[in-house]
Amino acid sequence: MAKQDALKRVLPSAPGHVRFVAVDFKHNDLVSAMSDAGYRDSKRTFVLWEGVTNYLTAEAVDSTLE
Repeated sequence: MAKQDALKRVLPSAPGHVRFVAVDFKHNDLVSAMSDAGYRDSKRTFVLWEGVTNYLTAEAVDSTLE
């Protein structure tokens, strides 16, 4: 929510193509969560994974990046 709140201070609303995808990296995988949110690998994509890895186990980071 903090990132979305920061964005709202700059933009009145996120562009329609922007998706915020919440993932519990211990129980879910990023690919499935992104697919469920509408991600398509045929489109240009920017993923911001800032401030996440320091809260995860090394195994969770490795499995996400695989």
